[in-house]
Amino acid sequence: GFGAALEEDKHAVKAAGAKKFFNLYAGDIQKADVLYVTYYDTPAASVSKRKAVAFDAGYRAQDLWASMAALIAIAAVAATLIWRFVWQQLDAAGPLSFWGVLFVACCVGVLAFVTNYREGFAARNNMVRNSSSLAIFFELAREAHEVGLDRKVAFALVDEGCRSERGLEMLRERLGKHRPRIVYVDSLGSDGEVVCLTNSRCPESWAGGVRVEKLGSDLRKFGDYLLCAGEPTEGGEVLIEDASEVTTQRVLDRAKVLLSFAREV
Repeated sequence: GFGAALEEDKHAVKAAGAKKFFNLYAGDIQKADVLYVTYYDTPAASVSKRKAVAFDAGYRAQDLWASMAALIAIAAVAATLIWRFVWQQLDAAGPLSFWGVLFVACCVGVLAFVTNYREGFAARNNMVRNSSSLAIFFELAREAHEVGLDRKVAFALVDEGCRSERGLEMLRERLGKHRPRIVYVDSLGSDGEVVCLTNSRCPESWAGGVRVEKLGSDLRKFGDYLLCAGEPTEGGEVLIEDASEVTTQRVLDRAKVLLSFAREV
């Protein structure tokens, strides 16, 4: 099966603070004809009532400002409490005292909190975006193994799919000159239609079950076939329903949609 071939790709970026990114690969991505890709990171919580859009990475301005405001408020409250209950005791007892140690511990704790959440607070409900796609991939891997497609397909779980798309860049570097058909999946467990954005031929079995739309040039960086589920708009976007109930049957059905691609294309 694919478990024994699981590989990890790590990349570190030094900016304001060192941050590491991780991709996970199952199967031989250097020889596979079909590469299924999705992201595993959790999106940031949003203050907007507008639904999330498939294949839309990065921050909404209002969410970024809301996160910054929340962090500033929390830091201000923490500073006030430290001043009120610790600093005055420290001033009297001196730095080489219990209060000195407590002051340092409080400052380090506040700094660690702000650093950890500087990119926003994680969304509480992440079943659809994007745990549902991961569940579908696990079922797809099982079915692919049963029908003998182990050597034809491979899987890539990439980091930073909701933000900088750094994991996608790492995948391109890892593939080098090898060009498998890349099927990029986002929130496939959502309510609504199954939608595929592509300019290439699709399996005949998708007729009537998968809505096929043209893949725009701005989204070609993700792959050859972009699959998601949701509500298509007139503007060409697909809106994701985060509150969808991801049932076992839906996971099984949509895994079969992906499996048919490897069989027929």
